[in-house]
Amino acid sequence: MLRFLAGVVNVEQAGASHRGPEGLGRGMQKHEWRDEDDEGVVFHRAEYHASRWRLISQRKGEEEWTEHDPVSRELWGKLRVILFNKYQRKRVPWRMIERIDKILEDLEDE
Repeated sequence: MLRFLAGVVNVEQAGASHRGPEGLGRGMQKHEWRDEDDEGVVFHRAEYHASRWRLISQRKGEEEWTEHDPVSRELWGKLRVILFNKYQRKRVPWRMIERIDKILEDLEDE
C-alpha cells in the first residue's frame, strides 16, 4: 500500500518563481511517501537536483536513511505513481514523468 506524505518541496528563494530550460524548475525537489510491507512501514524520499535522482528509505523506528544505488525497478515504478498523482494536481510537469518513463524503459532493455 502506497501512501502520499508530502507535496513537492522546492528549495528556492521565497516568492521567486524560476524555471530551468526544460520547465522543471531550479532548486531541489523532494518527494516523500510511505509504503507497508511484511516487516512494517517504510518511508521513502526521492530527491531531484541537478538533473539527478537520489532515492533513500528508512524503516519506521530507525534513525539512518539507506540510499538505493542502484535503484530497483519497483522503486522507480512507485516514484512514477507518486509523480503522476502530483501531475494530475498540477504539482509537477509532465516532463518529469517522461524522464521516469525513460529510466524504466532503459531498465527493461538491460
